[in-house]
Order: sequence, then structure tokens, then C-alpha cells
Amino acid sequence: MATNEPAMRLGHGQFFGLRGRNWDVRGFAIASMRADPLIEVQTHTHDTAHFIVLTSGQYVTSARRSGVMCARPGLIYNPPGTTHRDTFRRVAGRVDGSFVSIALSNGRLAEMSDVLALVDEPTCFDHPSTVRLALRLARASQA
Repeated sequence: MATNEPAMRLGHGQFFGLRGRNWDVRGFAIASMRADPLIEVQTHTHDTAHFIVLTSGQYVTSARRSGVMCARPGLIYNPPGTTHRDTFRRVAGRVDGSFVSIALSNGRLAEMSDVLALVDEPTCFDHPSTVRLALRLARASQA
């Protein structure tokens, strides 16, 4: 059923899921997260840029309007203002997935723009060395 209601807005460092360890340091909000099988994720808009380091599960997002799925560890970037609906696929009758979110405040993103050229659209990075580095960061944030 289509609706004309605006998408829910999520502020800096806000994500759907069960939150584990988290830090908010100098414009970076980092959290270890698990999919919440009891919550249906609604269409929402993130106010700030963020990376998702997929650590397990089959992740599906509508951010590119195409139902992009990552079924293995990966790194996803969403620029500020990304509107999407995302979920983890059911496997053996249950939703299971984990990720580390790394949100950048708008001020931090502006400061980094001189040295880091990020794209203006949601992107899935799959180069092996990039994914390895992202997974190392994810493991370090969980330790």
C-alpha cells in the first residue's frame, strides 16, 4: 500500500537494530549492531553520511532503487540524505545479520572533503583490500 507520508528521519549515529558497543568521538559515531528480528525497518532518511561494515548475513537495501544485496562481508557508503529501506534476509526462518555502523557528522564530513573524495550516491565497495581494512576496523571496534 503506497503512502505519501515522509520517510522517518534518523539523526547522526541513529540506526535500526540492536546496539552493542558504541562510541561517539569527534564527529564519528561507531556502533556494533545486530539485526532486530522483531522490528520491521521502515523507509527512512539518514541526516548524515555513514558507512556500514557488513560482518554477517544477507543485507538488502533499496538505496539504489534496485534491491542491491550483499551476501558476504562488505563495505557500504551512504551519503547524507540517503533515503532507503534496508533489511537482512531471512535464513532458515529467521532474520540474522550483524554490522558496524560508522557515521560521520556533517561537520566532520566537510572537514574531510579536502582529503577524501566520497561519491554522492550510495556505493558498495567490494575491492578485497578495502573490505579487509573495513573488517579490521569492525573487529577493533568490537574488541
